[in-house]
Amino acid sequence: MNRQRIIGLWIISILVFIGSIFASNWQYERHLQRSSFSDFVNQRLSGSAIDLTEQSSPLSNWQRVQIVGKLGSDGPLIRSRPLDGRNGFWVTSTITTAQNISYPVLLGWIPATSEATAVVSPPKIPVTQVKIEGILRDLEPRQSASDLPAGQFLSMDNETLNTNQSFFIHSLALSPDLKLPELRPVPIPNISQGPHFFYAIQWLVFGFIAIFGTVWLIRSESKSNVKTKSS
Repeated sequence: MNRQRIIGLWIISILVFIGSIFASNWQYERHLQRSSFSDFVNQRLSGSAIDLTEQSSPLSNWQRVQIVGKLGSDGPLIRSRPLDGRNGFWVTSTITTAQNISYPVLLGWIPATSEATAVVSPPKIPVTQVKIEGILRDLEPRQSASDLPAGQFLSMDNETLNTNQSFFIHSLALSPDLKLPELRPVPIPNISQGPHFFYAIQWLVFGFIAIFGTVWLIRSESKSNVKTKSS
């Protein structure tokens, strides 16, 4: 192998190694962020529920809460919310406290049983006094479309839910039971650390393979050249 080719191989392998180090570091930073967020969420979910009607300090995402109030009538249906591999809708409502403060509530999920353009009739939500235990979740950025069936929307946002709150209550337990068998509970999203740590390791391995592969290739060709000359 001539000197020019060796230099070229080393330049390529070093560039690949440097790129792998940067990619590995980026994935590791994402792992740290994801891990910190996962720990934060799990800490909030494992804490005791606070009473929304008595809470005066600022509230935050994933906080466990409980609230007593009057459940409103049917709210908007939120489209494209899959559950267990099946497409469906989130069923929403509102709960209003004795202090006349209203909060949007995610009550549950129903499957999509007809065409995407069909009007879906949600379960009839009784207007009654209830106690809800759940978690706070931030409202979503608004998404809209002009061809949606009546009563159906794409996102849990202020305009869709007609609220000035910055969050909605993801209901986990409700008493008394509404006795709506078609309404399935929506599970808490799984907040894991993700695969970023393993991606970081993979990029490191890839970088070292580039270096050791170059060394092996140069040595192999050098030995081959020596044998050729000796023969």
